[in-house]
Order: sequence, then C-alpha cells, then structure tokens
Amino acid sequence: MEVMLTAGLAALPRETGGILVGFRTEDQVVVTRAAVVPDVGSSGREYRLLKARASDELTRLQVGTAHVLGYVGDWHTHPADVPPSCTDLATLELIAAAAGDIVALIVLPFDRVAPRSTHARIGLRLASTRPTRRAQVAIHHAPLTTTSTTADNLERCAEACLNSKEAPTP
Repeated sequence: MEVMLTAGLAALPRETGGILVGFRTEDQVVVTRAAVVPDVGSSGREYRLLKARASDELTRLQVGTAHVLGYVGDWHTHPADVPPSCTDLATLELIAAAAGDIVALIVLPFDRVAPRSTHARIGLRLASTRPTRRAQVAIHHAPLTTTSTTADNLERCAEACLNSKEAPTP
C-alpha cells in the first residue's frame, strides 16, 4: 500500500499505476508487492498500463524471490474520490478472461492531496460448457486486508506450502 500511496501522491493531479505481484490461494489473491509502471501520457482521467514496461517490472521483481511470485493484477489511482470506472471494470474483465484465474484490481482515489477509501475488485473467469462461447467473467468487490507480515515471509510460507503439496507421498 505504501508504494501505491506514495506514487499516487507524487503523480497528482495525474493518474498513475502499475502491477500487483503476489500469489493466489484457492479463493483469493495475496498481493505481496506493488510496482509502479509509469505512463508519461497519463492525465487526470486516464492511465494506461504499458505491457512491455509491466513485463520488465515483473521480471525485475521476480529476481531473487520465491517461485510462487507472479502477476496477480493491476492498480492505479484516481485524482478524485471516485470508484473504478466502467473502463476499469471492462479492462479487469478482459484480463481475467485471458488469465483464466482470479485477478485483482485496486483503485486508490485521492481528494486533493488526501487518499480516500481504496476500492478492490476481483475478476474470475467462469467455466464455460461451450468452447465457442465468449468467456464469462464475474467481477466482485473484494475485501482489502493488510498485514504486518513481510512480503518475504508471506512468499516463503506460500512456497513451502506449494512444495509440500508437490512432494511425492511415501
């Protein structure tokens, strides 16, 4: 949260954003890191996540970290106290459809120079019985919970859990 809030304040009155990095459990996204991916063309009403820069940033964050660490969503700011826009939700729907897994969106609104209540959404591609049908995605409000546990500890714990599930049984 600190990375996102600091970047949001520094960018005012423009939007800024980036990627969310972490891991997934069976029914939730655990964000352990947020990275800023600048968009020099951002305005007070638009931020575009540049894919090549986002990919480079993800690669940089994965160096020397747990193998469970991966892309889990996007974040951006609004320089006004407004929730995710229709464009934001449509983009989340496209990303979730392509990912085939749960994906998060965090929007941090600001009112002048003060952060307001953060908005979190998740998108999840629904199983389709017809292969020719366009992917259906459910978008839900998501509770946003923070912890004092470090990112490294959360990631190590997730990796240990994954490794124990993959270990052959005697």
